[in-house]
Amino acid sequence: MGCRMAKLEKPFSPISKSQERLDVAKLDDLGGPPASSRGGRHTSDENAAAETAAKGSELPRDPIPNLSSPPPLPPFPLDGITLKVIEDFIESHGGTESFRGLSTSHVCNSIFKPMLNQKEIRKSWCDVLKDGGSADVGKATVFVSHAWNYKFLDVIDVLREFAAKAPTRVVFWFDLFSNNQFDTSARPFEWWCGTFRNAIKDLGHTLLVLTPWRHPVALTRAWCLFEIFTSIVTKANIDVVLTSADETDLIDVLSTRYDDIARSLCKITVEEAEAFNRSDRDAIFAALMRETTFGTVDGLVMSRIREWLIATAERYAEQGRSLRAALLRLHLDEGNYNKALALATELRRECTRGPESLEAMEGDHLLAMVHSRMGRYDEAERLFKIALQTSQLLLGSEHLETLAILNNLADLYDNLGNHKAAEEVTLRVLRLRQEKLGPDHALTLSTMNGLAGTYEAMGRYADALQIYEDVMRARLNVESEDHPLVLAAKGSIAGVKMKMGHYAEAKALCAQVVATRERVLGPTHPSTLASLQFMGAIHGRLGENDAAIEVYKRVASARDETLGVAHPATLSARNNLALTLMNARRLDESKVLFEKIIPPMEEVLGAAHPALLATKSNLAAVMGHQGLNADAVRLYREVLPHQQEALGVDHPSVLSTLNNLAVALDNSGSSEEAVRVYERVLEAQRRTIGAEHPHTLGTLNNLAFALERMGKRVEAARMYEEALAAQVKTLGDAHPDARASRNNLAFCLFESGNMRAALNHFFDLLLIQIRVQSLGPRSEAASNSIANVCNCVKRGTSDVRDAARLYLEQLKGTVDGDDPLVMQLVASLAAPPNPAWWAWPASPDVEHTSTPHCRGCSPLDADADDDASVEHWWSPPSPLWLCSVPSPPLCNPHHFNRFAFFRATIASLMSECRTKYRVESN
Repeated sequence: MGCRMAKLEKPFSPISKSQERLDVAKLDDLGGPPASSRGGRHTSDENAAAETAAKGSELPRDPIPNLSSPPPLPPFPLDGITLKVIEDFIESHGGTESFRGLSTSHVCNSIFKPMLNQKEIRKSWCDVLKDGGSADVGKATVFVSHAWNYKFLDVIDVLREFAAKAPTRVVFWFDLFSNNQFDTSARPFEWWCGTFRNAIKDLGHTLLVLTPWRHPVALTRAWCLFEIFTSIVTKANIDVVLTSADETDLIDVLSTRYDDIARSLCKITVEEAEAFNRSDRDAIFAALMRETTFGTVDGLVMSRIREWLIATAERYAEQGRSLRAALLRLHLDEGNYNKALALATELRRECTRGPESLEAMEGDHLLAMVHSRMGRYDEAERLFKIALQTSQLLLGSEHLETLAILNNLADLYDNLGNHKAAEEVTLRVLRLRQEKLGPDHALTLSTMNGLAGTYEAMGRYADALQIYEDVMRARLNVESEDHPLVLAAKGSIAGVKMKMGHYAEAKALCAQVVATRERVLGPTHPSTLASLQFMGAIHGRLGENDAAIEVYKRVASARDETLGVAHPATLSARNNLALTLMNARRLDESKVLFEKIIPPMEEVLGAAHPALLATKSNLAAVMGHQGLNADAVRLYREVLPHQQEALGVDHPSVLSTLNNLAVALDNSGSSEEAVRVYERVLEAQRRTIGAEHPHTLGTLNNLAFALERMGKRVEAARMYEEALAAQVKTLGDAHPDARASRNNLAFCLFESGNMRAALNHFFDLLLIQIRVQSLGPRSEAASNSIANVCNCVKRGTSDVRDAARLYLEQLKGTVDGDDPLVMQLVASLAAPPNPAWWAWPASPDVEHTSTPHCRGCSPLDADADDDASVEHWWSPPSPLWLCSVPSPPLCNPHHFNRFAFFRATIASLMSECRTKYRVESN
């Protein structure tokens, strides 16, 4: 951001800060704790070897190789039993009452084993029945996955229901009956990868008994999780089944307490799963780690659970509007927007009690939520206001339902850039919810979170961070760290820290969120992809463009597969990828990608959709970087009227486009018009978002740059100082914006001949860069700053050198005395002064009319190769030199040495002129 501070647009996200209808958390925020890192574990043999080596003992001789074949792997018993065998077993041992309260494990140890052991049979019950010629034993058709500490009768009830609904005879592979319970030998690694997996594939159907659904034990057992994972990767059919009581409870929760779903089904962590036999657990883990990661397994299992949840809601949806509303929310959380829209439209159409009824209010509210999520803000606002009016009329202005609608309306105002209105509405909702529900209620905390989001958009980062942290602390009082709402709060904190310039902290927090969501929700869930997209943004801020590109490619590819190439979220991911390609100076690729996504955006969203207009504005920015400033100006002017009509003349997106238009005008030589546009933007920003908002200060920096380009350095320096003071106050002196303004101010002072003042700022910048950068390999920014300090010394008078000697002592107190930065400054002070640091080439026929003006953090006088293109125009007989240098990327400046480059350019042009006009050199 050295030369220009500008905001390149991303399409409006279809995800809003709090989608409320039932006033509960979204399922796309399901999360859990990040997977812990696993270190290697020494076996006893390894420890013994380590001890021997430590004692210096003689190494043992090579052992004699074992030439015998390894023992064959035990087969997997494929036989199963019908439900009749189970019923006979229960009846012959005292009937149902005898098994009341017993777990499957207890039945095995107290009934099954004694029964078989007394006869000295010691084989599986299937084998016993098979030896007796029973017709109720045969190859299993369904594999039963359950936890052994389940109540035995609960499992049998589930099997009864499943068998009753099955179209054909079911033969269950039930561990208690199919396995030899006297064979407790641990299975080797290869058995799990081969024999067991092939058996699951051969059976082709897995029945997952998930009970109790609120705390599913199966999801905490290594055996069960491995069975589910194996069923998924072998493409076996998976049926998730509950007891009748559990299913009734689940349906009740879906329709009345939606947030309990997230609370109950968010804790799947294979790495923390247990098994009765420790060696089985270790073998299972070894089998998993050979081909995948714990996070992938967690994600696949959670994805299957979510599919089952949607299927269950669809099965019961016709039982009532509340269940269909719950299904609508599930579709929204999964990113199934078209299904959600169809359901919402159907619910609204079915209202029969007139437009001023609670039924109509609910329908309007749901439909408004879907339109808002899809970026259709005008229709969403219209419906929210209708629903609000009906709710106030029927329920009152302070009813919780009315407050829910108001909260979503505030969210919409934020999307429209009307943050003052959003703040006003949110504060009203927060006050009433605090009074009615208390300060720590989930809805109160949700409103606080929304207020923090509004403050973040207003540039009030410190206020936003304080509220986000308060919300997370309150959540942790009642929830664990792996709860989805805690995870969401952590992501919000990471977001505001990034905007505050605390990139390392933001990156670490975001990495935790990504790891957790990948593990719990799966790698392609919308929430996982949203977190990954944010990680890409952090990579971009850190200048890690290659990493950002890879992240955005992954997100775009996943959304292609799950949502389709024309889905708004897919197009948004493509837009972000194109932006990052631009910042990486891969301009041709960026332009092609922008041009590729604009037609489908126009078809899907409409010609006036804000996301489409933002993407066109980004394409114009690429054109500007390619030196096609006239084309960029044309496209910006084409976009502006549509943005102003759709969003209003003072919307942040409109002002962003105007700012970028001014950049293109300045680069094309229309600096006076650029100044007028910058002044218009600056006035609007000061009026709407405040004089100290980061975007306002960025515009002030750009205006100063344009004035400096016109030779108005005194006025430019004053503006740089104003921007710098405000940035230091609101963001801190180490924030990238503040460092860029300090650098620009120092350059401006240097060019004005004020070496002492320039030296002060260059040296302050150096100390800041040392403070925030790693002191391992010397950072490029710090090296460039010391080079600029040295140039001030070379061009300065004795007072500048005296000041530099004091700075040298300060530098020695900061880094080692033999640090390269110290040595460069020592060398500069030892060299004789050279005030005549620049001389224009003498030529009576040449007039320089436009100075290349590009500034990053590079040294003033270093030798550096440059890839900036220069175009030359001559107008004989008096040649006119006009050097047009494309500006650096607006959000990630291309750093180069303008002075070394300028001298090389002049030398090259002088040579051309001498050849063209036969001018003899001296």
